[in-house]
Amino acid sequence: MRLPVDSPIAAGHGRLFRRWETCKVPIAKGFLITMCRLAAFGGKFAVRCALCLLDFVFPKDNRLIVFASAGGVVWYGNSRALYQYLLKIPSGLEPYYYLWRRPLGPKDERCISGLHWRTAWIMLRARTVVSTHGVSDFFPYMPSGRKLVVQTWHGLPFKALHYAEPNPSLSDRTYGAWVMRRNDVFLAPSPLAARLFGRCFKLDPRKIFLCGQPRNDVLLAPATGRQRLGEFFGRVQQFDKIVLYCPTFRRFAATRLFPFDDFDGGRLDEFLTACNAAILIRTHIDESCSPEAFCSDRVFDFGFELCPDVNDVLGDVDVLVTDYSSIFLDFLLTDRPIVFLPYDLAEYKRRRGLMFDDY
Repeated sequence: MRLPVDSPIAAGHGRLFRRWETCKVPIAKGFLITMCRLAAFGGKFAVRCALCLLDFVFPKDNRLIVFASAGGVVWYGNSRALYQYLLKIPSGLEPYYYLWRRPLGPKDERCISGLHWRTAWIMLRARTVVSTHGVSDFFPYMPSGRKLVVQTWHGLPFKALHYAEPNPSLSDRTYGAWVMRRNDVFLAPSPLAARLFGRCFKLDPRKIFLCGQPRNDVLLAPATGRQRLGEFFGRVQQFDKIVLYCPTFRRFAATRLFPFDDFDGGRLDEFLTACNAAILIRTHIDESCSPEAFCSDRVFDFGFELCPDVNDVLGDVDVLVTDYSSIFLDFLLTDRPIVFLPYDLAEYKRRRGLMFDDY
């Protein structure tokens, strides 16, 4: 995970980075780059080790449970759904939600952030932590062996992950081993998903618990007349049909949006006007390509900055367009049309791999 640019550690090395940027001597610049990387890595490692040691010695409160998602920078996913559910029922637990920066989430007293003394007091005393990606969701806090670590993951394993990839790298195998060792509970929505997760991470079957995907409960709730989508996209009521375009991330190349050699944006707008429809483009959070070049009066950028959790609005979408994103498995619950654009299927299978053979 990348160090947040506004973290105390990153700020502490600001002068060194500025010297690197202005340095004109190649050898000296290379030395400064190396020193910056070592300083950043060493700083993060030292802080996490110190917090892990404190976590080990602090007394634990079995009622405290802390949720987090996606490196602590996004308010979304199964962790958020479970957190919101616990707030509604008399469970006897005290749930909190951790984010690196508070503005990223709701403004309530149970949303904790950063290195504030109150955040540290809660994080170090919590018996249980719940994540969507791993213990990095609680950066810079590092849960010790005295905590119960629950992994909810962030989707179904349609794409190959880590050990299941065609040619897993050392980092893939290392991360897979880390997930297997550091998580005490791994949630899966079905026996099939449990087997797939087991292949990806070489999980101990005794750690896997079947309990569904909490974030998808909203898809089974009564229709709201597009009210949920309207919270993020104010013009939703102007259109009869809403198409959500969600391509996945590629490590080996930037994703091609509307990947047709004869693509004509003008003709697309004419078609959308005739149908009184709109397309919302949502690229992957790690994607380098931008949808701005395709935006118009009927084609809109619907990124993470606008809507952190796309599952909140899937029930208000009429058609889904994707390629290999596991979002289509969630969208199946709506029983609505799905369009696939697998323009690089052979290369994707060769370089990343898919967990299903009948795509």
